[in-house]
Amino acid sequence: MMSTLHWNKLNDRWFNYMATLTFKCLKGMAPDYLSSQFTFMHDMHSKGTRSQTNFALFEPPYNINAGKRTFHSRATKLWNSLPNDSRCNFKEMSIAQFKQLFLIKPV
Repeated sequence: MMSTLHWNKLNDRWFNYMATLTFKCLKGMAPDYLSSQFTFMHDMHSKGTRSQTNFALFEPPYNINAGKRTFHSRATKLWNSLPNDSRCNFKEMSIAQFKQLFLIKPV
């Protein structure tokens, strides 16, 4: 039924929502209480590493499973799972370009 209505599966809808919200947070288009949770790896230290050029997000270690289910943890894992070239160009992208390139399309 989902394919006849051209709807995404729930996992795909969740991925699209989280990816878009994370993109908005990093671009400063989301509320401060969400945007302030994210730190890039290159902001953690001044040493020249690969993380300075790929815009990976820092994910603090959590000792309990409840911390791994938070928005911050899930959004960080999702963002870091995107291809490096897409993370490097996110500052020049608009929200429409991001959605067109990376979001899952309905069947």
